[in-house]
Amino acid sequence: MKNRWFALLTALWAVLLLTVPAFAGAYGMPDWYPEDVSGFQHFHNDGAPRLVDEADLFTDAEEEEISNKLTALAQNHPESDFVVFTDVSSYGEDLDVYAADFFVFNGYGVGDDYNGMILFICMEPGNRGYWMLGHGASESLFARDENIDHLSGVLVDYLRSGEYGAGVSRYLDEVDVLYTNGRFPRSSGANLLIVAGSLLIGLVAAAIVVGALKASLNNVSEATEANRYFVSHSLRLRRQRDYFLYMTENRVKREKERSSSHTTSSSGDSFSGGGGSF
Repeated sequence: MKNRWFALLTALWAVLLLTVPAFAGAYGMPDWYPEDVSGFQHFHNDGAPRLVDEADLFTDAEEEEISNKLTALAQNHPESDFVVFTDVSSYGEDLDVYAADFFVFNGYGVGDDYNGMILFICMEPGNRGYWMLGHGASESLFARDENIDHLSGVLVDYLRSGEYGAGVSRYLDEVDVLYTNGRFPRSSGANLLIVAGSLLIGLVAAAIVVGALKASLNNVSEATEANRYFVSHSLRLRRQRDYFLYMTENRVKREKERSSSHTTSSSGDSFSGGGGSF
C-alpha cells in the first residue's frame, strides 16, 4: 500500500514539474511578447486594433468614441499612427518600456521610421500610472516638456476621478491640436508674462533716456546722501541689537515624472515622452 502511495505521489510530482514551467512561460509575459527579443524583426501590422483595452476601463460607447477619434486622427495625419493601450499590469517592466514594447512588438507605426504615438494606462495596484510616447518623427513632439506638461494636465485629473473614457477622449482632441500645429497655443498666463516683459523693457528704456536728460542739467546739484546735513559725532548708539521678526516658507507641490524623457524599448527602439502616477 505504501508503495502505491509513493508511486502516486511521485507521478503527481513529475506532472507538477512539467506543468509549472509551462504556466510560467504562459503568464510570465503577455502572448504578444516575442520569445526571442534579440531576433525580433520589425513589421507593419495595419490590421491591428488601435485601441486595446486589456484593463476594461471603457464602456462600449466609450470604446466606440475613442476608436472613432483614433480613426479620425489617422485620416487627418496619415503620416503617423495613434494607439491607446490599457493593461492590468506592466509585468515587472517600467511603464515607459512596457508601452514602447507594446508599440514595437505589435507592428504599429507608419513608414520606414515607424512613426506614431502611444498612450498607455496601467491599473496595477501600487503601480497605477500613465505614459505617453512618440516614435519616429513623432518623437520630437513628445520630447518637449511643455507638450508633456500640457497633455498630462489634460489627462491626469480625469484618471484620478475614474473618468477614463472622458479623459482619453479629451487627450486625443489635444493630440490632434498638437499634430496639426506642431505646438499648443500659449496660455493666457504665458501671454501676460510676454506683455509684462515688454512693459518692463519699455520702462527700462525710458529710465535710461530720462537719466541721460537729467545728467545734462548741471545747474542743479543733487545730494544723494545726508552727510552734508549731519553734524559729526553728534549721535552715538550705545546699544545695538538684531531682532528676528518672522520667517516666510513657501511650498510648491511637485508632480511625479511629468517632464519629457528618453525611453529605449527592449528591441532598442528610441522613444520620447513622459507620464506619471495617479
